Parts: sequence; C-alpha cells; structure tokens
Amino acid sequence: MIAEPYRGPNPRLPLSSWFTPSGWRTRWQRFPSPSIHVLQIMAEVRGIYALASCTRNIKVRRPSSLSDGCQ
Repeated sequence: MIAEPYRGPNPRLPLSSWFTPSGWRTRWQRFPSPSIHVLQIMAEVRGIYALASCTRNIKVRRPSSLSDGCQ
C-alpha cells in the first residue's frame, strides 16, 4: 500500500489573502469538495441500512416490567 506522509494541518493564511486574487484562489482550493460530503453521507446511510437489515430478525427478550421483581 502506498500512502502519502501526513503533513499536518495547513498553516493559517495571512490577512492579506482576503484581498488578493491568489489568496482567494488558495482559500478556494482548501475548501473541501461537496462531492466528498455526499460520499461520506452515503457511506453512513449504507452502514445504517446494513445494521438494520442484520438486526431485523434478531429477537430480543425484554423484561416485562421492573415492578415484578421488586417487592
């Protein structure tokens, strides 16, 4: 498996990046793509569906009430 080394979080951009085209370009490149969020949500939905389908046929014995055993 080939992986890139961890570089840590990006350094903060200087205040001047709000006023220059290159600063705005850098800020835009650091903004995560919306498609990544959609893929993460779909992965969570698939996991929840898989868990629900696995537990559908499991019968759980529940206590009838707490007052029956405490007299």
